[in-house]
Amino acid sequence: MLSTTFAIQNRQRFADELLPESIALVVDNSTGVSDPDTTPCGNQSDVYWLTGLQQAGACLLLFPEHPDKALREILFVRQSDEAAVADIARSTGIATIYWQTEVLRVLGKMLPLATHVYLTASEQPQPETPNLLEANDIARWCQHNFPLHNYQRASPLLTRLRQQKTPAELVMVRRAAHLSVVGFTEAIRSLRAGSTVAEGRAAIQAAYLPYEQVNWVGHLQVVAPEEVASGLRYRDGHARCQQADTILITAAASCQEYSAGFTRSIAFNGSFTPHQQEVYRAVLQIQRELLLFIRAGRYGYTIQEQYQKLLVAALVRLKKITEEEAQQHSAAYHAQRYGHYKLTEGECSDTDATQLQYRELPTKAVVFYEVGICIVDEQLDIRIGDSLLLTKGPVELLTETVPTETKKLEKWLGSPTLQKQTIATDQNKLASSSAENGVLQKAGGVIGKLWQYAYVLLCIPLLLDLGYSYVQHINVPHDGDMVALILPRYWNSIVLENPLALKVLLHGERYSNPNRYFAHQALYTYMRNMPLILQHFVDAIYSVYMASAIAKTLFQALLIVMLSYYISDRASVYGKYFIVAAVIITPFFQTAGIYNGQMGIIDRSITYTFFYSFPLGLLLIYFMPIYKQVFSMRKEKISVLWHLFLPVLALVLALNGPLIPAVAGLMSIGIITYLVRHHIQMNSYMTISVKDRVKLAYRDIPKGVLWQIVFFIFLCIYSLYIGTFNVENVNEFGLKELYKKLIEGLWYELGQYAGFPLLVLSVIINLIIINQLPQNDRTRRIITAAKWLLVLSVVYIALLPFGGYRTYRPYLLRRDTVMPVTLCLMYLVGVSSLYIIYCKKFLHIRFYISYLFLLIAFYSVNDISNLKENNCEVDAQRIIAKSPDKIVHLEQNCSVMDWGTITDYKRSEEQSKMMKFWNITKEEKLYYH
Repeated sequence: MLSTTFAIQNRQRFADELLPESIALVVDNSTGVSDPDTTPCGNQSDVYWLTGLQQAGACLLLFPEHPDKALREILFVRQSDEAAVADIARSTGIATIYWQTEVLRVLGKMLPLATHVYLTASEQPQPETPNLLEANDIARWCQHNFPLHNYQRASPLLTRLRQQKTPAELVMVRRAAHLSVVGFTEAIRSLRAGSTVAEGRAAIQAAYLPYEQVNWVGHLQVVAPEEVASGLRYRDGHARCQQADTILITAAASCQEYSAGFTRSIAFNGSFTPHQQEVYRAVLQIQRELLLFIRAGRYGYTIQEQYQKLLVAALVRLKKITEEEAQQHSAAYHAQRYGHYKLTEGECSDTDATQLQYRELPTKAVVFYEVGICIVDEQLDIRIGDSLLLTKGPVELLTETVPTETKKLEKWLGSPTLQKQTIATDQNKLASSSAENGVLQKAGGVIGKLWQYAYVLLCIPLLLDLGYSYVQHINVPHDGDMVALILPRYWNSIVLENPLALKVLLHGERYSNPNRYFAHQALYTYMRNMPLILQHFVDAIYSVYMASAIAKTLFQALLIVMLSYYISDRASVYGKYFIVAAVIITPFFQTAGIYNGQMGIIDRSITYTFFYSFPLGLLLIYFMPIYKQVFSMRKEKISVLWHLFLPVLALVLALNGPLIPAVAGLMSIGIITYLVRHHIQMNSYMTISVKDRVKLAYRDIPKGVLWQIVFFIFLCIYSLYIGTFNVENVNEFGLKELYKKLIEGLWYELGQYAGFPLLVLSVIINLIIINQLPQNDRTRRIITAAKWLLVLSVVYIALLPFGGYRTYRPYLLRRDTVMPVTLCLMYLVGVSSLYIIYCKKFLHIRFYISYLFLLIAFYSVNDISNLKENNCEVDAQRIIAKSPDKIVHLEQNCSVMDWGTITDYKRSEEQSKMMKFWNITKEEKLYYH
C-alpha cells in the first residue's frame, strides 16, 4: 500500500491544475479485467492514484475552495461497518466519507457553489458493471440538472500527472519488473513436451502467491507450426505443447497496480532453426535501432513511423519483399502484413491508451513497447518487448537482465544457475531502490510541505526591490512645485478652501486646478505633518526626504499589490499566483535610469506622485469590488459596506488629479459597454428587435454595479467641466496643431528608448503564444481583456489634445500622461505570462522562462540611480541653516526646493518659509546662487 503522504501529494498536484471555483469528481469504474493481448497492464484507477483505495465504484470529490475545509475532500465508498470506514479514513488521509449511494445527493448540494466541473466519464469501452453508478451516468445527471456549468474533462489532467512517475511509483514499477522475471522463469520451467498452455499459466500464478498484492498481467501463447487457412495458429489452453512449437510470452507483473514486463519469443525445444534465427536477428536489430530513437519529447506516431521504416528494410533483407514492392507500397502497408508494434503506458489509466500516439512522451514516464515480425505462411511470430523508463537522454531498460540475443537467451534458458543469478541481481537493485525511496519518503513529508510553500521565497526579491526603491527615492532632490502646494501659495490655497469647486459651478470663477482638491489636500496634509513626526528619529533635513521616500514606496507597493490582485484573480498576498505576478511586474516600475522618463510610474517628484500615481492606485481599489462581481472567476457580490464606501471614493477620485476623470470615465463607459454587449450576445437566441435586446441587456446588468458606475461617470463629467475653468490651461494651439504634437509625441515615446517599445513587444509575444495554445475560459478572458484595453488606450491617447497644452509637456505624451497605458501593458504582460508559466500544454516552457528572466533582468539592470544625487542640495540646506546671515549666498550650483538655481534672493521667500516650518532653519532666511 502506498503511503498516505503519497496520496495526499497526488491530490494536491491534481487540485493545483484545476480552474478557480472548480469541483472534480473522479469515479472508479475499473472492473479488474484487462485484455491479455494488449499490454502488461495493471488495473490501476485514477481513484487509487489519488487515494490509495482499491474499490470498484469508489468516488472521490474534490472542491479545493469550499468554505468548509471538511468538505474539500469527500470519498464515497461501499457501505460497511464503522471500523472499515475508520481504516479507510486513516489510510487515505480523507476525513469525510459517505456511502456510494449518496453521490448524487451530495453533488446536488455542492454544484451550485462551483463554476467549473471536472468529470471522469469513461473514455474507453467498459464491460458492464451491475450495481455500480458509472461515471457516464453521473456526467449525464450533472449536465441535465446543472446545464449552465462549465464542464471539463478530468482524465487528460490525471493522465498527464500520472505519466510522470514519482520515486515511490518507480519502486513499485521496478518491483513489478523484477517479479516479471520470476514469472518468466517459472513459465519456462513448467513448459515441457506434453504439458498444456493452461498448466504453464497456472505455474506462473502459483509463483506469485508468496508475494502480497502482486498479480500476473502478462500472457502466454504457443504458436503451432501447422498451417491454417485463417492465419497463425495458437494452441488453446488445453492443447498439448509440441517440440516444434514457438513460445511467445509476455512476462508482466502488477505490483500495487503498477506493472512492468517484457516479451520474448523462444523455441520450445531450446533452439531456433537457422531461418527462425535469421528472423529473430532482424527483429532484434529493429528493437535496438528503435531504442536509440525512443526519447522523452517524441510523439508516439513518430516512433511508429520509424518502426515501419526499419521493418521494411528488414523485410527486404529477409527477401520477403523486393525493392520494387518496398517502393510501390507504403511502409504502413507492409507493417499491416508483416509487422507487430505496440507502444502503451506501463499501467492502465482511465484514458484510452491510443491517445499516447498523439501526446508528447514526458520524462519519467514508463512505457511498454513491443516490436515483431509475423510471417503467416511460415507460422512464425517473433516479438521482443520491454518496459522503458523515459529520461532526457537514452531510455532505461527496466528488464535488461533478461537477454535478447538468441545465443545468450538460449544459454540463459538452459541454465538454472544463470536464472538464479539474474533474479538475485534484480533483487539487489530493487533493495537499493527501495532503500533510497524509504529515505525520500521519510523526508518527503517535511520536504514536500516545505516545497509547496517554496514560492514564498520569491517575497525576498520583492522586498529587496522595494527596499532599493526606497533608497532611490530618498536620494532624489526636492521638486520645484512642492513648496507652492504645501505652503501653500495663494492660488493653491483657493483650491483647499473649495473642495467641491462650487465657486466655479455657481459663479464661474477661474483659478488653478479647481478639480484637484483631494490631490492638493493629500499632499498638503501629508507633507506638513509626516516630516515633523519623523523628526523624532532623524534630523529636520532628512525628515523631508524620508517622508517623500516613504510615500513613494507605499504608493509603489499599493500599485504592485493591486495589479497582482487583478493578474492572479486572488486577494491573498501569500498566494502562489499573487506572488509570482508581483515578481513579474515589479521590474517594470522604473524608479530611475533612462527609462524612468519614458515609462516611470512613481515619479521622481513627490508632487507628481501624489497627483498621478496615488490616484491611479485608488482607482484600482475602486474597481476591485466591481471586478469581483462582474469579471472575476470567483464572482462575489458587492457588499453593503462597499456600496456605502464606493460613492465616497468616487467623489475623491473625480476631484483627484489631472488624469483620473478621463481615465475613470473611459473605464466606466467601457465596462457598461462590455456588459451590454455581453448580455446582448447571451440573448441572441431570442427573436426580438435590437432596441428590445438593448433594453433587456441593461435590465440584466446587476443594478448595484450599474448605479455605482453611472454615479461615477456623472462625477467624472462634472470634474471635466470644472477643469475647463483652470487658469493654467493654455489655448495658444488649436486641435490640429495639438494632434500634430501628439503624433510627434508618439515617436518620442516609442522611438527614443527601448523601455516602452519592449513592453509593448512583450505583450504581443505573449498574446501570440496564448493564441496558439488550446483555448479555454482563461485564454479567452485574456485575449478579450487585451482587445478592450487596447481600444480604451487608443481612445484615451486620441482624447489627450482635448486636455489642453502645457509648456512643460510639449508633445502631450510623457511618462505621466501615458501612465494609464503603461499600467494596462504591465497588467497584460503579467496576466499572460502567469498563464503561460503554469500552462502544462505549453511545450517550450523552459525557453519562455529563460526569456522572461532575461526581460526582468533587463529592466532591473537599467533601473540604476545616483545615490548621491541630493547631496549637493542637502549641503546647501545645512549651509543656510548654519549661516548667521539672513540672506545667504550659495556656492553650490544645484537647486534647493526649486526646478533650478535661484539668482534673485527675493524668489526664495516661499522656500525660506517652508524650511522654517520644517525646522530646518530657526528663522526665515533668503538665499541665492
